[in-house]
Amino acid sequence: KETYDFLTSLPLSYLHVFTYSKRPHTLAAMMQNHLPAMVKKERTNQLLALSHEKKKKFYQEHCGQERMVLIESTEEHGCLFGFTDNYIKVKTPYKKELINTIINLKVEENSLCMD
Repeated sequence: KETYDFLTSLPLSYLHVFTYSKRPHTLAAMMQNHLPAMVKKERTNQLLALSHEKKKKFYQEHCGQERMVLIESTEEHGCLFGFTDNYIKVKTPYKKELINTIINLKVEENSLCMD
């Protein structure tokens, strides 16, 4: 709860969440009273949900802004994907000449990739 509340209070846009697992021959592995797997899973899921909320808010705060975007070669369903200079994943209609270039793009709700 303290960790969750602390992370909630920070202006973060993303959390890298992973569940603790014992590593042989470490001091932590030899400690007593490890949490049950279900408790760890529930806490991990809570932090992943918080991360999703923070990412969504961060993305939406930048809607309407023009950002520099590095367009990658990944193509799917007629779209190219890239990342803005502040690491927002966006998509734009496919144009071969845009691959591996940096373009100026207005970030719109329909160009955001929340995956």
